[in-house]
Amino acid sequence: DPAQLNAALQVTDRRVVAGTVRSLQALDAARDVGDGEDGGEEDGDAPPGGLVPALMGHIVRRVARRHTLVMPLGVWIREVLAATARAAVSSPASSSPGRMAEDARDMAAKLGPLRNFLSERVECLPQLLRLEGRLALLGDQQL
Repeated sequence: DPAQLNAALQVTDRRVVAGTVRSLQALDAARDVGDGEDGGEEDGDAPPGGLVPALMGHIVRRVARRHTLVMPLGVWIREVLAATARAAVSSPASSSPGRMAEDARDMAAKLGPLRNFLSERVECLPQLLRLEGRLALLGDQQL
């Protein structure tokens, strides 16, 4: 539900966000166990690929549309990435390497626009620092 998702993304308390991401991961894991490896039908309510990658995709799309949301949504981005990394490290050795590679590709595809956005901002930094220096010099001259 988009309205509920937008309301949830307003939350910036790190503990609440971490708990929410863990819950979504648990739902994804339960769905994966329920589906098995036989290629069973996807849950009708869950997006293909899982809830956590879908959440990251939604967050990245919102940041791309409104750049002012980077800081508030940064808590969500950090927690999703940390939870994904923890899950990858703690997954048992018996888990499918193909499945892990697929999940990694899916997450990388979702993060592409965010990476582009951050790269653009980093490229602008030297020009902004030069401008700040010039403005400081002008301010000093007027004193």
